[in-house]
Amino acid sequence: MTGGDKNATLALNVGNAVQSTVALQAAIKVDGDATKATLNWDAALKDALLKDYCFNAENDTLTVYITAKNDLLNNGAVNLGTLQMDSEHGTKSVTLTLEPSRTMVVDSTYAVNKLNGLAATSHELATNEVPDSGSGGSGSGGGVVTPERYDIAVESGVGGTVDVQPKRAKKGDTVTVTVAPKAGYAVETVTVLDAKGKNVEVQAAGEQKYTFKMPASKVKVKATFKQDGSEQPAPNNPFTDIAPTDYFYESVLWATEQNLVAGVADNLFAPQMPCTRAQMVVFLWRTHGCPQVEADLPFVDVPEDAYYADAVRWAVAEGVTGGTTATTFSPDMTLTRGQIVVFLHREAGSPIVDATGFDDVSADAYYAEAVAWAVSEKVTSGTGDNLFSPNLACTRAQIVCFLHKAEMAKERAAQ
Repeated sequence: MTGGDKNATLALNVGNAVQSTVALQAAIKVDGDATKATLNWDAALKDALLKDYCFNAENDTLTVYITAKNDLLNNGAVNLGTLQMDSEHGTKSVTLTLEPSRTMVVDSTYAVNKLNGLAATSHELATNEVPDSGSGGSGSGGGVVTPERYDIAVESGVGGTVDVQPKRAKKGDTVTVTVAPKAGYAVETVTVLDAKGKNVEVQAAGEQKYTFKMPASKVKVKATFKQDGSEQPAPNNPFTDIAPTDYFYESVLWATEQNLVAGVADNLFAPQMPCTRAQMVVFLWRTHGCPQVEADLPFVDVPEDAYYADAVRWAVAEGVTGGTTATTFSPDMTLTRGQIVVFLHREAGSPIVDATGFDDVSADAYYAEAVAWAVSEKVTSGTGDNLFSPNLACTRAQIVCFLHKAEMAKERAAQ
C-alpha cells in the first residue's frame, strides 16, 4: 500500500436532488504487484444508500464510491472495512477509515491522495447494490457511477487491414473484429491482449469476423496475414516522385496501404521533405488504430482542435513523449533522427540492450539506449562511417522506413 499526501481529501459532491446525502469518491494506490483487490465493507455502512468499488489492475488503483446519508459523517470516524490485496507473494489486508473531515485514512497512517488525471473506474452495479427510490430518499442522489470505457488499439501486419467496433468499450461488452485480407493473402491469426499482455479469448463469428468480451483494461487487437499461394497483384504506386529503385519505395507503399501517411499533393509524396513532431505522433498513433484517450492535454501549444491533438494525447498517456518541456510539445519542430528512435523505443516498452558504438552517440545521450535498441532490432544501421547522425533532420522517407522496420521487428518478435 502506498501513501499519498496526508492532507489530501476525497472528491466531494452534494447531490442536488437529495441534500441529505453526500457522494464521496477516492482513488487508492494499492501494492504494485497486486493481482486482485477486494474491499470487504464494514457493517457501519448499513445506512449507506450506495457503496461500490472497482480495482483497475492496469493502474494498480482501487477506486471507492460511497453515496451516504450526511449523518454517517457527523458521528466521528467511520470504519469502511478491510482492503484485501492478493498477489503471488501472498495476501495483505489493511483497514480503511473515513474521517469526519471526509479524508480517507489507510491503516491510520496515510490519507488517500486523489490522483491527478486518473479517470474514475467502476463496473456496472449489481441490482441489489442500487437503492430503491423509497429507501431513505431518492436512489439517484448523486451516487450513480458511470462504467469506464477502455481503449481498443488495433495493429495489423502486411497483407490486410483490421477494424474493431466499438472503438472503446466497457467491461463485458462484446467487441467485433473485422479483418480484410488483401489479394493474395489470407488471415493467419487474430489475437487480443489485455493491459498485462494476457490473451483474451477470441471467438469466430462468421466470414472475416471475430468477437471477444472486453476485460477491465485496455486491449490491443492484432491480425496477421499469410500469402495464400495465389498470384499477387503488383503494388500500386500512386506517387510520381518515388520509384522502385528508391531505398524507401516498399516502406512508402506499406505506409500508404496501411493508411498511415498520405501524399502532400496529387501524386506527390515528397520523400525529402522534413517531418515535424506533430506528423510523427500522428503516424505512430495510426499504427495503433487511432485509439481515443480521455485525458487533459498538458501542453499549451497543442490546441484541442488541432489535427494532431488526439495523437499527442495518446502519446503522452502511453509514455511515448513527455514534450520538449513540461508545458510544451513543439508540434512544428522538425523531428531529428535521435527523437524518432526515442519515440519508437518508448512505444516498444523501452527495452534495454547493449551499446551500439557509434562515434557520434555518447553513452550519456538521452537517445543512447533508443539507438542501441533500434540497431539491435534492425530498425536502423546508421548513416555510414560508424555514424548515426542523431541531430540530422528526419525526412518523410526516413520516417516511413523507421516505422516500417519497427513494425517488422514486432512481427519477428511475435513469431
